[in-house]
Amino acid sequence: YDRHEDYAVEQSTADMIELLDHLGAEKAIWVGHDWGCVVVGELVAHQPKRSRGVVLTSLAYQPDGHGLRTVVPLVDRTIYPVDQYPDGQWDYYRYYTTHFEAAVADLDADDLVLVGCSGGADSLALAYLAAQTARRGLIRAGAVVVDHQLQAGSDVVARRAADTCHALGLSPVEVVRVEVAQGPGSGGLEAAARDARRRALVSAAHHHNARAILLGHTRDDQAETVLLGLARGSGSRSLAAMSASDGLWRRPLLTVDRVDTRAMCGLAGLDPHEDPHNEDPRFARVRVRRTVLPVLEAELGPGITEALARTAHLLYADNAALDQWAGAQAEYRLVAPQDGTATIALGGKSDSLLTVPQAVRTRLYRLALVAAGCPPGSLNAAHL
Repeated sequence: YDRHEDYAVEQSTADMIELLDHLGAEKAIWVGHDWGCVVVGELVAHQPKRSRGVVLTSLAYQPDGHGLRTVVPLVDRTIYPVDQYPDGQWDYYRYYTTHFEAAVADLDADDLVLVGCSGGADSLALAYLAAQTARRGLIRAGAVVVDHQLQAGSDVVARRAADTCHALGLSPVEVVRVEVAQGPGSGGLEAAARDARRRALVSAAHHHNARAILLGHTRDDQAETVLLGLARGSGSRSLAAMSASDGLWRRPLLTVDRVDTRAMCGLAGLDPHEDPHNEDPRFARVRVRRTVLPVLEAELGPGITEALARTAHLLYADNAALDQWAGAQAEYRLVAPQDGTATIALGGKSDSLLTVPQAVRTRLYRLALVAAGCPPGSLNAAHL
């Protein structure tokens, strides 16, 4: 397969049902091994009438023991001819490995990247891939574990995550404790924790002279961000959600599903931490994940997560083009002497600002406000 969508659980389960129909059978006992457990588990959950039972088998591997260099030579070439299947049954694993490598392809072998690791499945899978890539000599990889001190025993969780990163071979590995603002003016616990975490990660990156900070956001996170933006009535900038690369920040798993990161942890013998906040309905993102998205899937059909993430991807490209257009306008219209003021030239008949599309004008206004000293994160549609 050439596309990530070909590896999606939705596609895999559809393929299995198609096979069952081809065989002329109504039901089957589904057997899954390692990552296949995710597929058959989802299949049985969504297609109970096509299932007699399910068998899940898995062997926990150490990260080194389950590298492609180890497993590919063991492939049965009578089933998987080398000219058709170079990696045998492990082609999907090659995809995820090379997908990560593509995210750091512009870096040199001595460049350091830092994984922001919470100890959860997404960031542990990312740490595992980073360690594997570093072992191949393509980059140097370390990790930063941020202890938000919001839950009892958070220091133990942070230390356990750091120990796992050490065991994977990441270096340096640092635990950073932060104070999260709470109460009026904090912007809410989620936002305050995110801001504190980002500050800690940037500080660590500067301290260690790292070229990039890797975050474990998945396609599911992208879809949730789009839905939250829609609920706020956001424009294309917010609906474009997260980018795969944004300055120091990189998100190699942004087209990977959350179920895949869990499967990867199982494959690597990693035991992720289950954050109680991820089940707490006080948080809007949790309600979107646990209630809103499942209802949309049930009422509108499968594929909502993929569709929302695709919308973000398309809007990101559109937004980048409009930003570029606004930047070109700013070059000859915007004067910002760095004294807390900014001036926009309205132009004359031939180049009037009013002839510029509104979407570009509002971006130009935003550039002017930021140039005058307004914090970018404090601006919204009401200001523009």
